[in-house]
Amino acid sequence: MKNYIIAGSTDVGRTRQNNEDSMITFECRNGHVVAVCDGMGGENGGETASNLAVAIIQDILTNNPFDTAGQAITTACHAAN
Repeated sequence: MKNYIIAGSTDVGRTRQNNEDSMITFECRNGHVVAVCDGMGGENGGETASNLAVAIIQDILTNNPFDTAGQAITTACHAAN
């Protein structure tokens, strides 16, 4: 078994006052997942959208079996979009 150290950091940048990006890491039957979703740079609801996207990705990958990693990623990304 391999051990991994996973760290994340985002930056609000020079023009925004709050950071709308979201990230998550979790284990599921398909493996270890790290997801980062962009908050859309100040668009209305950007923070809500990125939070919802990571929640949907986690839900899809945790509650559904997939035959391949590609199938898992494609399904989760389509659902989050």
